[in-house]
Amino acid sequence: MSLTEIANILSKPYFQAPNCLIYNMDCLEALKLLPEEFVALTVTSPPYNIGKEYEKFLLLDEYLNWCEQWIAEVYRVTFDRGAFWLNLGYLSIRDRAKAIPISYLLWDKVPFYLIQEVVWNYGAGVAGSKFFSPRKEKFLW
Repeated sequence: MSLTEIANILSKPYFQAPNCLIYNMDCLEALKLLPEEFVALTVTSPPYNIGKEYEKFLLLDEYLNWCEQWIAEVYRVTFDRGAFWLNLGYLSIRDRAKAIPISYLLWDKVPFYLIQEVVWNYGAGVAGSKFFSPRKEKFLW
């Protein structure tokens, strides 16, 4: 499918350059407009639901439900031999966990076949005086 055909489906892009269209829209709404088996690879790092200014905070069940919805749409638009790389950080669950990897809460809800967990190790992290600083995040492939 050409970029012109994509623009016809999703309307005018937020930014356009040769061989590139960038859209600033709700991912769930955009994905629902795309045809089945349209994407070869999705690499994404969605909001972690940890209170950042660009996030709308959701209760944990609502957040996991939202993730299930858009992941199901990514699955629908992915080629049979396509791939999905999901990068997620950590969140707290009151009286249960200080920093649980979000992927642990989602892996059994994702319709993709899980090949492996890939660890992204980085130098910076949240400083803590009473806990180790998480300095890695996980991708589910």
